[in-house]
Amino acid sequence: MRINDLIFLLVAIAVFVLTLPLLGVCEDGDNALLPITAPDIADGTVTDVEFQYINSLSSNAQTQITAKGAHAGQAWTGAHDFGGATTVEIPNGDSPDASTQGEIAVDTDGWLRVSDDVDEKGIPLDKTIQFTVINPNDMEDGVRDACIVWSNETGMTFIIDEYKGWSDTDDTTLNLEEEDADGANNGSIDETSLELATDGTGVYTGADDGTINAPNIETGHIILVDFDDTDDPGMVKITIKGHFDGDVD
Repeated sequence: MRINDLIFLLVAIAVFVLTLPLLGVCEDGDNALLPITAPDIADGTVTDVEFQYINSLSSNAQTQITAKGAHAGQAWTGAHDFGGATTVEIPNGDSPDASTQGEIAVDTDGWLRVSDDVDEKGIPLDKTIQFTVINPNDMEDGVRDACIVWSNETGMTFIIDEYKGWSDTDDTTLNLEEEDADGANNGSIDETSLELATDGTGVYTGADDGTINAPNIETGHIILVDFDDTDDPGMVKITIKGHFDGDVD
């Protein structure tokens, strides 16, 4: 090799080595003077910011994704802490089918459906108060005029949605009333008296007219029945149906 050729070769090698950083080639831990950007990789649709996300991965990305489970149809195991949430929505709808052990759902007809793998059991979201009195006219006047049915000790307001009654005699009249626990501030729940006059089979029935004027029974208050002094039934049964106002502090 002639001396000129050797000199030319050495110069070419030196130029190549010196220009490596400009080509985006660098040693471990170093950034090139002209680094290769993410859009220069593959089809160019990945940005530098998106590419940098890889830096936060602690292991194989697909392994971590698979371990998270599917959003639908996943069988979850272990404890799940929802303590940071204020509410959690459980499955709900019109006549949901909770037929497998442990399944739970809210029926929009007013039921909580739960399965024990044998039966699908329903828990009503409404409250029903049942009250039966035998020979109310045998009671003292003060008791008959303010016969205590139920006291609200729940911390929530109970709202009466409907009520009805049965009697063994025709035209039995009664009034539903509400008052403080100490008997103060007595008032009628409904302006219309309940008349048990519809002739059934061996029993007379009646129900509210669809408008209850003062249905809210505050916590600490009581429901009473005032029987008409002129009636003399042998038996009176009253059913009160309502719900609790859950919007409380």
